[in-house]
Amino acid sequence: MDARRKPEIPHWLGNSDVAQLIRARDWSLTQLGALETWPPCLRTVLDVCLNSTSPVAVYWGKELLTLYNDACAYFIGDKHPAALGLPAPQLYAEIWHSIGPLFEKTLKEGVSTSSRNQPRPLNRDGRREEHLFDITLNPVRDEFGHVAGILVFAFEVSDHVRTAQALATEMTELQRLQSQQRVLVCELQHRTRNLLAVVRAIASQTFGDNADAASLGSFLERLSALGRVQGLIGRADRQRVKLSDIVWAELEAYIQNSPSRLEVHGPVVRLANHQVQTIALALHELVTNAVKYGALKAPTGRLSVTWETWLGVNGQQRFALLWRESGVPMPPQPVTRRGHGRELIENALRFSLHADTQLVFGQDGVWCRIELPVDGGTPTELDPVSLGG
Repeated sequence: MDARRKPEIPHWLGNSDVAQLIRARDWSLTQLGALETWPPCLRTVLDVCLNSTSPVAVYWGKELLTLYNDACAYFIGDKHPAALGLPAPQLYAEIWHSIGPLFEKTLKEGVSTSSRNQPRPLNRDGRREEHLFDITLNPVRDEFGHVAGILVFAFEVSDHVRTAQALATEMTELQRLQSQQRVLVCELQHRTRNLLAVVRAIASQTFGDNADAASLGSFLERLSALGRVQGLIGRADRQRVKLSDIVWAELEAYIQNSPSRLEVHGPVVRLANHQVQTIALALHELVTNAVKYGALKAPTGRLSVTWETWLGVNGQQRFALLWRESGVPMPPQPVTRRGHGRELIENALRFSLHADTQLVFGQDGVWCRIELPVDGGTPTELDPVSLGG
C-alpha cells in the first residue's frame, strides 16, 4: 500500500449542500482536526443534525466551533458558508450577551437550557431582518461522560409571535369597542325609558277625564311593561336577556302575598334583543289576565310558569314556555272575545318571531304554550329561580 495515499473520507456526512461543504474543507487546519479523525460522538450528533429538516446546529469543544445543516444555513444568511467552523461567540457576537449564558451553563453543568422568542438579526440579500426563535441547547457527551459539545434545535416563531401580537392588539381594540357599545346601549335604553315616560304623560293629559279608565289603564300598563323590558336590555350581559328575568319582572309585583301558589323554573335561556320585547308583552298580557280574572285573583288559584330547551331537527336550539293556571273558576260559556293579549300571542308572536303558540281556556284556568328558536347560544346550566312547589 502506498503510505502517501490520502485516507478515503467516509460517506457518513450524506449529500446535502452543507455536507458537501464540510467534506470539501480541510479540517486539519482547525481545532477540530482532520475529518476522518472526528470522534464517534461528533459523527453521531452531526448525522442527526445534517439529516434534520429543522434548523439544527452543533457547537463542538470548549471553543464551541459551529457546524449546522441546510435549514440552519438559510437562517444564518450572509454569514454562510463562512460560519462553518467559527466559534459561537464570534458568530453570534451581537446577541452573545443574551444567549452566551445558556451555552456556558449547558457546557459547564451538562444540563439542557432553552430560550423562547429569542431575537436573531439576520442579513440576507443585503437586507437586515430580525427573526425570533425558540431554541433548546442539549449537552453532547463523549465516551467518558464529559460534555464535548452542544446540540441546538431552533424553531422560528416570528410569524406566530407577530400573529399573537396582532391578535392581542385586535382584542384590545375589540374590548374598547365593546365597552363603547355598552355605554351607547345604556344611553339608548335610558333615552327610551324617558321617551316612554313622556308618552305616558302625554297620553294621560290628552285623554284626560274623557278617556275610558280601563282602556287608559291597560295602555299605561303596557308602556310600563316596555319600560321594564328596556331596563333589562340595558343591564343584559352581552346584549342578551335571561328569560327568567323577563318572567320575574312581570310577576314579582303580584306574588308578595301568595308565593306558595306560584311555580317558576327552567334552564338558562338568553334571548336576543329583538325577541325580548314581544315575549315580555305576551307575558304581561298573561299576567294581567291572571290578576284580573285568573290564578292571581282566585284564592284557590295556582300558577306554573316553566320552560324547557332541546335541539331541533336542524340542530338549532329551541325552547318552549308553558303557562298553566289551575284552581280558577271559569265561566260556563267558552271565551270568544279576542282582546289585545290574544291577538299578540296567537298572531304577533307567530309573525314576528316565527313562534308556535297555543292558547287554551281550560276548565280550571288558562293554558298557554309558546315555542320558538333560541337566537344563538346554548343553555347548559340550570337557572335557580324555582319558588314554591
